[in-house]
Amino acid sequence: MRAILCATLALIVARALSGQDTASLDTLWRLSGEGLLNFTQASFHQWAPGGENSLTIIGILGIQANAEHEKWTWNNSLKAAYGKARSAGEFRKSEDITELHSKYGRTVSEKTQYAVFLDAATQLDEGYNYPNDSVVVSEFIAPLNVIAGTGVDWIPAKDVSVLIAPVTGKMTFVSDTASVDPTIYGIDSGRMARFEFGASLTAKVERKVMDNITMSATVSLFSNYFDNPQNLDLLWDVLINMKVNKYVTASITTRMVYDHDILVPKSNEDGDTYQGIGLQFKEIIAVGLGYRF
Repeated sequence: MRAILCATLALIVARALSGQDTASLDTLWRLSGEGLLNFTQASFHQWAPGGENSLTIIGILGIQANAEHEKWTWNNSLKAAYGKARSAGEFRKSEDITELHSKYGRTVSEKTQYAVFLDAATQLDEGYNYPNDSVVVSEFIAPLNVIAGTGVDWIPAKDVSVLIAPVTGKMTFVSDTASVDPTIYGIDSGRMARFEFGASLTAKVERKVMDNITMSATVSLFSNYFDNPQNLDLLWDVLINMKVNKYVTASITTRMVYDHDILVPKSNEDGDTYQGIGLQFKEIIAVGLGYRF
């Protein structure tokens, strides 16, 4: 499993660098990015129906580095988001994610590429299942999720792609098992990592809905060949961006996750809490300042 992940990453780098012999870096690479500072605020004073003052601030940084030359493309992106929410005089983490995506493609026909890819995701700060703030459930590289594979990328339109990868490796890694319980993420007790081998499918759509509104949606599925292949892992991201003017933006972000190996906090009819398998959902609606380069 480790060999598959390392070989895939090496292939991405080697194939991309091979094209640089015939073109300069300035003509190969297109760099872009954005920085956003989003916030929400609620304030109450002698408000009869009741309410609680709150403030949420989220900073987002996104960088893209894409290269294209003759029959090959190499697309890379790095996204980091971190936020804090203050309520009842206490600051709590409201957003924390760092993601790296890399995909190398070799054109074989007008709408088809052979592709290899590498995706990695983690968080920067400690996380808790609030209101319980005594047990750490996540921290930097705990967990770290890595998925890499190779397959065929079908691109029927400029803003649509479907990547089918029958050779896919998936790793879940917890760097500090003393602080974070690895069994929450499907890792056997006493171990730091879980390796899986299977097939994946990733479909992505990016559309300009209106002059100042764009929408992107990504659905990823993974099936483990050797451990309950009928249990599909699901990751579904939707992002709607609305540009008010040059610097003011608004956005709606949703993320849906289902992984049969991950335990999530649940409660029964009596209000007792426990860990079980379930669908994870996150939604963020934000208005803030943005700068693109």
